[in-house]
Amino acid sequence: MTTEGTEAPATPPAAPAPVVAGFHHTGFVVRDLAAMTAFYRVVLGLQVQLDVELTGAPAAQLTGYPGAHVRVVFLGTPGEQHVVELVLYLQPAGGAAHPARNAQSAGHLCFRVDDVDATHRALAARGVRFVNPPVHWELAGAGPVAACYGQDPEGNALEFLKFGA
Repeated sequence: MTTEGTEAPATPPAAPAPVVAGFHHTGFVVRDLAAMTAFYRVVLGLQVQLDVELTGAPAAQLTGYPGAHVRVVFLGTPGEQHVVELVLYLQPAGGAAHPARNAQSAGHLCFRVDDVDATHRALAARGVRFVNPPVHWELAGAGPVAACYGQDPEGNALEFLKFGA
């Protein structure tokens, strides 16, 4: 009890020990692996870090699909640990579907950039489809922010973001 006659707030439980060490990749299942790899390499400037095929028991166990056969390409930038994973299901083939951007389970990949306006101009000139032009605002606790959303050739949402002036 406090001096005013109300109960003191309970002590919050201790935070559990971390179970993750960091981020590794953001993955997209794709229909045309060559075209998507070219987009991320040529248009966005990422580098292929790994290109592998997975088959047999490991592929089936990992994906949950018996007889799975996938090809996986990881792309990134030097010195960054977080990479983009492009996955092509050779077996079983999947269907083409994207949830609306505001639907549960819809996701996006956000890239940190130095200048959102310049990035938007350069990528638009390279044929990238954008949902919006760059938006600039003040975010409480973070300061100035600029961002815009675009899409890769298969419709995956991409954000280009700059925190700070």
